[in-house]
Amino acid sequence: MTKNVSPSVKETAFSCPHCGAYTTQFWYKLYVVSLPQEDPIPPIPSEVDKALFTQKSGIPEKEREIMLAWFEKMLAGLVFTEHREASIYCKNEVYNLYLTRCYNCKKNCCVGPRPTAFPCTKNRCLSKCRSPSRGDKRL
Repeated sequence: MTKNVSPSVKETAFSCPHCGAYTTQFWYKLYVVSLPQEDPIPPIPSEVDKALFTQKSGIPEKEREIMLAWFEKMLAGLVFTEHREASIYCKNEVYNLYLTRCYNCKKNCCVGPRPTAFPCTKNRCLSKCRSPSRGDKRL
């Protein structure tokens, strides 16, 4: 029987909401940078954006593969990180929300001190979160 342990900021291992493995989790602090006033809405791509990108010519194959993988992660709603060569100096640390990466599948999950983890998978949710898709506007 598989051990099912909800994500917790007080633990180094729990059941991954992506792959279900009970395994080590690696923790990360989060920092924020405000979006500019001239473009205040988060840039979330759509399937149309992906289709338009795939129709573009002259993009080197390696860059095309990287961008298509980025589109797939964004469209799936995955929480992920990217290394930036040009650093952004951040003065604003996020508290009560942390990023954890599963040792087994290498996917990320956001966890806070309250029993809520993101993302909840389609088939199960490791915590008793409230979801707008279930008619409850509180998260």
